[in-house]
Amino acid sequence: MIRSSPAVVRYYLALRLSQLRAESGLTKQQAGKQIGRTGQTIANLEKGLHAPTQSDLEKLLEHYGAAEQIPELKELLPVARKRTPKRTALIPEDYDLRLNLEVDMARLDIVEISLVPGLLQTPDYAAAVFRADPNHSDDEIQQLVEARMERKQIFMRAERPVELHVVLDESVLYRMRGGNGAMRDQLDYLLEAARTCTVDLQILPLDAGAFVGQGTSWTLMTFPESLQEHPGLVYLDLLEESRYVDDVTLVDLYRRTWRHVLGAAASVDRSLQLIRKAREDIR
Repeated sequence: MIRSSPAVVRYYLALRLSQLRAESGLTKQQAGKQIGRTGQTIANLEKGLHAPTQSDLEKLLEHYGAAEQIPELKELLPVARKRTPKRTALIPEDYDLRLNLEVDMARLDIVEISLVPGLLQTPDYAAAVFRADPNHSDDEIQQLVEARMERKQIFMRAERPVELHVVLDESVLYRMRGGNGAMRDQLDYLLEAARTCTVDLQILPLDAGAFVGQGTSWTLMTFPESLQEHPGLVYLDLLEESRYVDDVTLVDLYRRTWRHVLGAAASVDRSLQLIRKAREDIR
C-alpha cells in the first residue's frame, strides 16, 4: 500500500512516464496520437498536473514497450488520482505544488546561503521576508506567513515526520530581517529546532574557504521508501520560477555536491556555538 500524498505519487508517476516515453523514442505528440489524446495531454501527464486513467496508462506503457510495468504503476493510480485538498491561503500555484510535494518526502537536504529556510523561519522573520516584495498586501503577507508556519508540521508530526538536514551559511545569522527582536527570536528558534530528533542543522563558517557548490542554494528531495526507485528531485527557487531537477545524472551531481558541502560545514556542536555567538552579538 502506497502511503504518500497524491502530489508526490502523481509527480513520481509523471517522471516514470516521461522517462519511458523518451526511451521509446516517441514524441509527446506521437504518444498522444497512439492513444487518441493530444500531445498537450501527454505533456500535462508528464508535468504531474493530473494522473492518467487506468486505460490510458495501460495503453501508454504498451506503446512504450514497458507492459511489464503495468501492475506496478497501476497500483499508484488510486492515490495519484485523489484530489489534493484546496488551501485556504491565497498562495502561488508553484508554491502550492512545493508544499504538496514535500509533505510526504522522506528527507529534505537543504543548502541555504542567503536566508533562513522557510521550514525553519519564525512568523516575524517570514513576514519580513515577504514584506520585501512591495506587491504583497498586508493580508497576503499574513496568509503567506500562515502557510509557511503550517509547513513545519512535516517534521514535527508524530507519524512519518520528514527528516531535515540544513546547512546554513554563517552570514545568514547576521543578515537582519525584521529588526533585533525578530532576529533574536529567529536564532533562538534555530537552537530549539536543532534539538529535535528530526532536524540536523550545520553552519558553513565564514572561514570555511572554497568548496564545491559554493554560492548556491537548493533543496535535495528524497522520495519515501515505497517510491525510492526514483533518485529524487532537486528544488531550485529562482527569481521568476521554481524549478525541479529530475534528470538522474544531475540529481546524482547534487548528491555528490551535498557531501562536499557537509565536509566544509562546521560540526553540529560548533554550529550551535556559532548560532549562540550571533545571538549574543545582537544588541
